Amino acid sequence: KVSVSDGTWLEGTFEDGVLIKGKGKTLDKYGTVYVGDIKNGFPHGQGKCTYTDGTWFKGNFANGNRMDGVHYAADGKVIKVYQK
Repeated sequence: KVSVSDGTWLEGTFEDGVLIKGKGKTLDKYGTVYVGDIKNGFPHGQGKCTYTDGTWFKGNFANGNRMDGVHYAADGKVIKVYQK
């Protein structure tokens, strides 16, 4: 497990400094927080992204991309449902 002072963490199997399989909490340069499954350094599997405007997406990711799940407004109302 690797923890960073900004609150991010990664846990699982690493190869050459990249989390190739595991779970984590990441923060990108735009302030987006991701918590969930990670594969080869990218969100992959179940997870949740919370954006700086208060909206969030919860569902499945593949290679860093949202796949199926729901995007919510800051007040909890559904913005969009994504399906494969």
